[in-house]
Amino acid sequence: MRGGLERYSASGHKKVQGWLTGIAIDLVRKVGAAQEKRGVTGPVCEIGVHHGRLFILLHLVTRPGETSVAWDLFERQQENLDRSGAGNEPVFRRNLVAHGCAVDEIRVETANSLDLTPEAIVATCGGKPRLFSVDGGHSAENTLHDLRLARASICDGGVVILDDFFNESWPGVAEGTAKFFAGADSGLVPFAIGGNKVLVTNNEAHAASYRATLAREITRYGSKKTSQFFGHEVLVVPTPPPTLRRLLAAKLRLQPYFAIGGIALIDNFAAHGQLLP
Repeated sequence: MRGGLERYSASGHKKVQGWLTGIAIDLVRKVGAAQEKRGVTGPVCEIGVHHGRLFILLHLVTRPGETSVAWDLFERQQENLDRSGAGNEPVFRRNLVAHGCAVDEIRVETANSLDLTPEAIVATCGGKPRLFSVDGGHSAENTLHDLRLARASICDGGVVILDDFFNESWPGVAEGTAKFFAGADSGLVPFAIGGNKVLVTNNEAHAASYRATLAREITRYGSKKTSQFFGHEVLVVPTPPPTLRRLLAAKLRLQPYFAIGGIALIDNFAAHGQLLP
């Protein structure tokens, strides 16, 4: 893992526009560390990097010599039919530099993932990826295609990180994922859910090992449990309920929203310790 990882995990990621929770950071870091211990090596990559908030974390989890590859539509936003994200290459590249990334070991590609093949993924990465984030188009078609792409590309013990399955704003992700796992042999096994991410790998043995590692090493969240997801046992790390401190911080970031009605949420929480329904 690279220098700057601790700083970025603690606070640096908050300076990059995008979506990334503390739980997701912990999951990615623990999986990356588990791969290092088990000798799982290789590049990392992401489809749909936006401004790089997760991609920078993926890169900082790598070791020197491991390539990181970013695919996004960037200036081709006319192809972003569902308007999921808005990748900006100049901003993305500035963020890479600002957070200490080894830019000479990063490849940035403008592409529509529907045009990519597993062979192109592996060739661009210089090997089979060990971490593959799927966060591109959020339609059912895009999600199904990108999961198939990731399945055929990752190395043995590689992990696919799927975003927004449980996000009600993007039902296409759930639909595409359901179609993927409804196949006779999806070829991927889910093992963890948390931070708006679903983590999957390529066989039951790897899934059990990663699940056990996360259950043992993620200790900041007391409500972990196991559940079933498409017929597989998964570790679930629920998002903690909002605290007054987090609500006040959100008020400062989203002043227009709270001017309309969010103050009532804060007042109710302060008075009763819970949010209004």
